[in-house]
Amino acid sequence: VVDRSDVGTRFFADERNQALRGLRFTDELVALASEIDTRQPLGAEAESRWRLVESAWHERRATGSSLRVVYDRPSEMIVRGMLG
Repeated sequence: VVDRSDVGTRFFADERNQALRGLRFTDELVALASEIDTRQPLGAEAESRWRLVESAWHERRATGSSLRVVYDRPSEMIVRGMLG
């Protein structure tokens, strides 16, 4: 889901409500990760998103509030957003 709309290609299946809880990667993600020209940008993107997750956890622990992220179209990046 991107901006409340389904996307055509799914890279994982959310199975947190199943007996074996977790996220299951799809063949599409494996194919994307195996393409030589996407490895470096994909790794950088994953690291960037992980930093956002860690920032959100830290923000929640420190202040009790949520971290808002938004898509910055000109830079094509997901960045911290302003609350309020």
